[in-house]
Amino acid sequence: MSTKNIQHKCDYCGKIHLIDNSTNNKLISGKQKNCYCSKECKRLAQHTGHDIECDYCHKLFYRRAYHINRQNNKNQNNFCSVECEMKYKAEQAREIRVCEVCGKEFECKKISEQRFCSHECQNQWQTTLVGELNSHFTQELTTCTYCGKSFYARQYKLNSGQNLFCSADCRRRWFAEIYSQSEEVKEFHRKNILKSFKEGKHSKLETKPQIIVNNILDNNSILYEREYDLTYYSLDNFLIDSGLMIEVMGDYWHCNPIKYKDFQYDSQKETMRKDKAKHTYIKNYYDVEVLYLWESDIVNNEEMCEKLIFEYIKKNGVLQNYHSFNYVLNNNTLSLSDNIIKFDY
Repeated sequence: MSTKNIQHKCDYCGKIHLIDNSTNNKLISGKQKNCYCSKECKRLAQHTGHDIECDYCHKLFYRRAYHINRQNNKNQNNFCSVECEMKYKAEQAREIRVCEVCGKEFECKKISEQRFCSHECQNQWQTTLVGELNSHFTQELTTCTYCGKSFYARQYKLNSGQNLFCSADCRRRWFAEIYSQSEEVKEFHRKNILKSFKEGKHSKLETKPQIIVNNILDNNSILYEREYDLTYYSLDNFLIDSGLMIEVMGDYWHCNPIKYKDFQYDSQKETMRKDKAKHTYIKNYYDVEVLYLWESDIVNNEEMCEKLIFEYIKKNGVLQNYHSFNYVLNNNTLSLSDNIIKFDY
């Protein structure tokens, strides 16, 4: 066991302490460069850095010279912890802005394009940028073919060369009052109807309910076209003078709700689906509510159906209900039934 009997000055704090011969020989030979009086002095002597201040919380903490130099070379900040670093970066990424509408200050990220303190202010700002004031507005001012009112229309409509209308009502009125009243159009429809008769197409489509409806229209000098072409669908009766539309509905195929509470066959279900799609198409592209005359009403109550057609034309296609099974005729007066049957279209 070596004995510590040689005095040595601590290489860190300068305090005199005792070392053994083996340690002394290592110091003399150069095998050991330093010797310290305690572990604390040894630890402190090995420190190459110094205490620096945290850039976020300003707390002093020790950092090695290597890390300090690396941070300085990269112009980076110094933080005592990951938490301080995250908080600092979060604050640096945000800024205070002034709302362009109400002038209130609000905080947001620097990379954000936010210009308003709330959705309410943004909505208020957007209301001032409608129509011509909007930078994306490409429509051009034109006049309605029917009423002459000025309105904006998209470029593709202007380039189409077609008549333009400010509303669906003007379109329908123009068609009923001007276009359909021209002798050229009337003659065109007459020739088409005559052609259908000559080719035998008309007779094949005439069911008993359809013949009754045709007779009502013929007897009252209401000009109409059978099997009117709607591009994707065919219409039973198109009233040329008013631009209105009538469909003759067979009780079985179209599933009259008075007789059939539920679909009995897949064919009824498929027909019902097509009827709904057809109604939606006509409403969207022609803005007309179709009058539906049902087989039972046509055959058993022809007078009621006739008055309903008159009412439909008189009120320019606007009725409280468009299905004949929801109407009754009392004392020669047409009125809605007390028990309205709701239908899917």
